[in-house]
Amino acid sequence: MRWRTTIAFTALLGAGVFIGMLLSAESGLSSDSPVAPATASAQVPEQPRATAPPSSSALAAAQNLSSAFQWVAEIVTPSVVTIQSVRTIQRDARRMPEGFPHEFFRRAPRDDNHSREFQSQGLGSGVIVSSDGYIVTNNHVVENADELTVLYGEDSDEVPATVVGRDPWTDIAVIRVDLDDLPAIRMGDSDDLHVGHWLLAVGSPFGDKLQHTVTSGIVSALNRSIGLIEPNRRYTGFESFIQTDAAINPGNSGGALVNLSGELVGINTAISSTSGANAGIGFAVPINMARLVMEQLIEHGRVLRGYLGVGLRPVTAEFRDALGLPNTRGAFVGNVVEGTAAARAGLQSRDVIREVDGEEIRTMPQIRNKIATSQPGQELILGVWRDERMIRVPVTLGEVPEEFREAEPERIAQAEPETATRFGMTVRTMEANEAKHLGYEGRTGVLVTQVQPRSQAAEKGIREGDLIEEVTPISIASTDEFEERLDTMEPGQAVLLLVRRGESARYEGFRITQQK
Repeated sequence: MRWRTTIAFTALLGAGVFIGMLLSAESGLSSDSPVAPATASAQVPEQPRATAPPSSSALAAAQNLSSAFQWVAEIVTPSVVTIQSVRTIQRDARRMPEGFPHEFFRRAPRDDNHSREFQSQGLGSGVIVSSDGYIVTNNHVVENADELTVLYGEDSDEVPATVVGRDPWTDIAVIRVDLDDLPAIRMGDSDDLHVGHWLLAVGSPFGDKLQHTVTSGIVSALNRSIGLIEPNRRYTGFESFIQTDAAINPGNSGGALVNLSGELVGINTAISSTSGANAGIGFAVPINMARLVMEQLIEHGRVLRGYLGVGLRPVTAEFRDALGLPNTRGAFVGNVVEGTAAARAGLQSRDVIREVDGEEIRTMPQIRNKIATSQPGQELILGVWRDERMIRVPVTLGEVPEEFREAEPERIAQAEPETATRFGMTVRTMEANEAKHLGYEGRTGVLVTQVQPRSQAAEKGIREGDLIEEVTPISIASTDEFEERLDTMEPGQAVLLLVRRGESARYEGFRITQQK
């Protein structure tokens, strides 16, 4: 009997232990348990693991690029100098002098005495291009300077410099120092650049304490023409900028833009920024353009440019449709100047130049640069769109005249009776007795007396005082003729107007709207 009691006791004891373990396990799952069970620990997020190390090939590529940057910086920086300028300003000190848009050199503080004469100190950069002292920089760095000083070498040695020649139309200038055995930079070929190529910019941003600053970036775009160079004359500047995101700041002007072979491919010139400092959009004059200018400045002291003698306009969608063009490529001939190469060759208003020596012309700046980089007396074959077909026109270029100044007519105070409003502008017939006063003697047309903001006319740059001479291809002499011609056209149809301002005239394209 005793053995039965022992077995029962053992069974009860085992059952009690089992139940106790079960209860203990259940209580361990509660949120109050000070010790997290194994099942609960599986719900805790894993700790982040270390990133896998880069492959040996990736490390080698990065190290090679870093070594390339280091090598380029070592061979290029000795060829880049700092240029200090001093200008005497003959004007009210409360108004600072006009300068190049987004110019890169700093100016002195304004004179509290408001004197009529004060000095302005500027700072820029330059690139040594010959061992005997020639340095290329930007025109706006040295323009109107009374004194120029070049800082060069590791010790920032100072030496006076003289201006060899300036070219406002490309913003390139050449100066010279009386030194020999200078470290001239190697020239590259900017035509070999492509978007995405690595570049280094070298210069003196923000001051002479930051000489030989090197920044890196890529070619962001090519052949940029955005109206930065305006010498304030009718004959506007030539632009085909390299755009880069290499950091460029005030003081970098005239500095070097180089490729990974250590070759000069551009002259840093301008930035696009709302703050005046680098915003990742910088512009440089391609070295192929700068070199042509530089060589002529050294040889002649000025640049000899081919001159065609036409007023050119971009080909807009309105021009395309009105002239029956297949696309908007080319440059529209707005007017032909009498006695020029264009007139002698037989070019006509409303021609569209689409080729030069067999090379397709896509934009207006492209043909302007092509003509300007050709020499006077050189013959070119132009591919011209006329009467909805292509013809070939041989032309022998002339030389650019010395003076191009645009006369501005007086503004018209208000609209007069017998007016008409089209395209957001109000016009009226020009009276014979006011034509001479306004500079339009011997001409007929309708005067623009008012332009509505954000209208077609405003977008095309029409101003009060402009003279509309033609609703293509018919000349007009009165408001009635202006209205009658436009009334024959359907909404949406494209029309060209010949707009005169002073001595210059141009065509502008408009779309006929439903409402007058």
